[in-house]
Amino acid sequence: MAIASIIVLLGMLVVVVRGFWKKDVLAWCVVFFLATVLLVSGLFFNIGAPMAERFMYQASVPFIIALVECGRRLWVSSRTRAIHIVPVGTTALVVLALSASAFKTVSRNKAWRTSDDLFLHDLTTSANSARANTYAGIAWIHLCDATNDPAEKRSRVNKAIALFRRSESIKPMYTPNFLNLGAAYSRLDDLRSAEAVWDTARSLDPNSTLLKQYEQYLFDLYYRSGLKAGVDRDNAKAIADLRKAVRYGSLKVDAWYNLGGAYFTTGDTAEARTCWERTLQLGPRNMAAQQGLAALRR
Repeated sequence: MAIASIIVLLGMLVVVVRGFWKKDVLAWCVVFFLATVLLVSGLFFNIGAPMAERFMYQASVPFIIALVECGRRLWVSSRTRAIHIVPVGTTALVVLALSASAFKTVSRNKAWRTSDDLFLHDLTTSANSARANTYAGIAWIHLCDATNDPAEKRSRVNKAIALFRRSESIKPMYTPNFLNLGAAYSRLDDLRSAEAVWDTARSLDPNSTLLKQYEQYLFDLYYRSGLKAGVDRDNAKAIADLRKAVRYGSLKVDAWYNLGGAYFTTGDTAEARTCWERTLQLGPRNMAAQQGLAALRR
């Protein structure tokens, strides 16, 4: 298919070379067609989406004009040569094309019912595309969130993970894939795996907006867990979780203060001092941190 496409393109370029300066309509159609296709081809810049039929809408205009012009030339040729079957054949060809297009439009509309349906359907035609596998995985995450059946949730998220791993094997350094793979692991409460792939995403794109959202999610999770561990007098877990919390929320005043409190409870006054000093750097009016440092001085 790829070689056939190259042959067709070379033939189109021959039409341009032979007819452009003669102002041949077909040469103009080829130039118009190739110019509009190149804009959405992804060859020169990332268009932010996989190639799709909707990107060929503008290019279809010169394509249709070229078909009409070819039909006109056949019509003229048939009249001069008294070949009366050509008009009938041209009409039949138009009817066939219209019928096939109508059928394809109706059948394709089913895939466009939702974005998830589209992503899963397109995986069948682009199985070796990293992007197609990633977006199909995202669709399975959405379907996971849409069900309340625990077994079904797990089944769907495992399908998502398999697709993300497939995408990784095709394009190892594809940032969106790691971001969404971490989201899939979070659905399984596998935070260690989620953090590992999000760390990879951070190394590839530290300014990702989506990554910031996931870091906020991790902060909230570890912060609440650390506070609960402190209430339960599990100081080791409280410190471990609150350290994770300040890693993902380094500007959170309350997280630094509570981490200092956890250290103070265990008798680690040096770390407590460091945490409370950091608290006051972020929030100079934090009375609790001021009182904590005063207690250390005493």
